This record gives sequence, structure tokens and C-alpha cells, in this order.
Amino acid sequence: MKFILSLFSLFVFQLSWSQDFLLSRKAFFNKDYETSISFARKLPLQGNEKAKNEYFIAQCQAYLKNPDSALYYMNLAASDGFRKVDFVNDSVFLPYRDFFISHPVIEKIKANRENFDKSIQYPEYAKQLKEMFDADQVLRRQMSEAIKKTGSTPPELGSIGMQQAKNDADNIEKLKAIIKEIGWPTPQQVGDLGASTAFLIAQHTDANPQLQSQWLTLLEKAVNEGKAEKSNLAYLTDRVLINSKKAQIYGTQLSFATGKPEIAPCIEPENIDDRRIAMNLPPLAWYKALMHVKD
Repeated sequence: MKFILSLFSLFVFQLSWSQDFLLSRKAFFNKDYETSISFARKLPLQGNEKAKNEYFIAQCQAYLKNPDSALYYMNLAASDGFRKVDFVNDSVFLPYRDFFISHPVIEKIKANRENFDKSIQYPEYAKQLKEMFDADQVLRRQMSEAIKKTGSTPPELGSIGMQQAKNDADNIEKLKAIIKEIGWPTPQQVGDLGASTAFLIAQHTDANPQLQSQWLTLLEKAVNEGKAEKSNLAYLTDRVLINSKKAQIYGTQLSFATGKPEIAPCIEPENIDDRRIAMNLPPLAWYKALMHVKD
């Protein structure tokens, strides 16, 4: 089987991202928010990427306890199409939640969301993907709750696991049919949740590595066209590499070979944070803490 995504093409992709972007995000993770803002302001972005960068600067201003400046950048983001209505529930904005809710910027963002949802190209596929997502999450919550209650795998988990496997197989077939009609589902085609669901299903296609690799090619194309999330490409790239018995690039995949969670082997680990940040992922140390991985 021809491996569809060479390491060379990945590194060329990474090098295309601005050094200012890397410096901005590195400063952010080092909690140097003023430096982060200074580099973020230099980024020559357009459209949705520009809106996300303005939202990022607003977060930095909130960390600096500058709610007025945060509001200024949220207004810019809203003017550029920002549509995450629940941003006020992000931990950095919670101290200023009432301040933002009382401001017209919320209505602008709500209008962006409504207009975007109305413009979805394939609402029927968006509806189908939402149903697939909901069914998937119900089963995964049941599995998680069963494990938490017992501290180990309970007997009934076998039945839930079988249901989950069947649901995964059904979702894969449904996604295959959707992709046959419209290509890789993007937010513009099926909405934000629909696009995220397509990525999650691809992540769960480990039993068919050839199909998973084909979908990786489609996702890479969508990312290069600015129609999909770079972080999703990083996760699926690593998944395909691990399933091909190769070292991963971004350190997103875990190994339980020793009985405890560990980061699966990575190429050039000394440069992994640069690669992760270029794909909108936090440094590896942050990810390890989130996933309870101990050195």
C-alpha cells in the first residue's frame, strides 16, 4: 500500500506557516501575553483565520485583565465572521461574562452563527452527521460512566463495547457514502459539528487503515485549501502513522504498552513543540498533563 502522506510534504506544509505565528503561540504558552499579542498582530491573515487570530488576541487581553481591550478584539473578530457564541464560557472570559453578555458584540456573533448555519451547502448531510455524532457520544458516555463506577472493566461493558463497534462500522459506511457525493465534509458544506464528526469517524476507522489513509489525503487537501482544521490533520496523520507501525510526528497518540498511558514514539522529539504549535496544538507538556501522562 502506497503511503499517501510523505514526511517531506508534511515538513514543507509546516514551513509555510509564519515564524511570527510560532513566536506568538510560544509566548502564549509561556504566559508572556504581551509578546504573544505583538507577534499575533503582525500576522497577514484573512477571513476565518483572521477572526480566530483576533479572538486569540482577545484571550491574551483577558489574561492580562484588560476586558476593554478584549472586547475591542472580540468586536474585530465578530466583524470578520467569528461565530463561537459560547466563547463567554471559556475560563479566561468567565470573570467578564456579564460584561460581554451585556454588549452588542454577542448579538453580532449570534448573527454570524445564524447566517453561517443558513448558508450550509448540504443541510441534509449536516443533519445526518449530527445524528451520527449524538449516537456515538451516547455510547461513549455509557462506557466512560461504567468504567468510572467500577474502577475496572465491568461485565456489562462487553455489551456496550459491541454496540459501539457496530455503531462505528455503521458510521464509517454512512461517511463513505457522504464523501462519495461531496468529498471531504467541510464546515461550509455540513457545518462545524458535521465537519468535526467526519474527523472523529475517520479517527475511529483503525480497522480499515487503507480507507483511513485515503481520508487523510482528503483532509490534507481540505486543510491546504483553508477549509479544515490543522489540528485535525495532525491527529489523523499521527493515527495513520501509528497504524502503519511508524513513529508519529505530532505526539497526539498514546501507547498503553506498559500498562500506563505514554506518548507513542515520535520522530525528532526535540522539535516536537514547534511542529505541534504550527498545527494549533499546545506544547507536549500541556498535552501530557491533560492526558495524565507521567514521564
